[in-house]
Amino acid sequence: RFRQLQAADAARAVLGIDIAGYVVTDSPLHVEADPSGDVLDPSTPLGVPKWGAIGNPGALLRASEYLIKQARVQAIAVVSRFPDDIESETLETYHRGRGANPLMGAETLITNLVVKTFRVPCAHAPAIQASPMDAYTNRRRR
Repeated sequence: RFRQLQAADAARAVLGIDIAGYVVTDSPLHVEADPSGDVLDPSTPLGVPKWGAIGNPGALLRASEYLIKQARVQAIAVVSRFPDDIESETLETYHRGRGANPLMGAETLITNLVVKTFRVPCAHAPAIQASPMDAYTNRRRR
């Protein structure tokens, strides 16, 4: 949680983004994702993972409602904890542009729930166990 709050503070300080506030849900969302990336929907052009789940959507809705009514936000950014059982090889393949995002199904459910319920824009970023840096990930050269 601390890293996500630091990132929000950095965006506020460096980019001048107006962040009205944040709220931590009153209970875990119990997010589930396709841990292997194998369950793909062949009818989609990129083979999007077919499933994801939010075991406790009420917690997300209560937190969103609080931000909209109390902080008067016009958009919501959600950071939610994902399980650590997502295979690192699956995420690495996705990060290298050669596979489907195994988190996409659950991320879509999260953003669509907020957008359809409250009619405000919503973005999502998963909080997952950090992958070690490798030469491919850090390719910037000056």
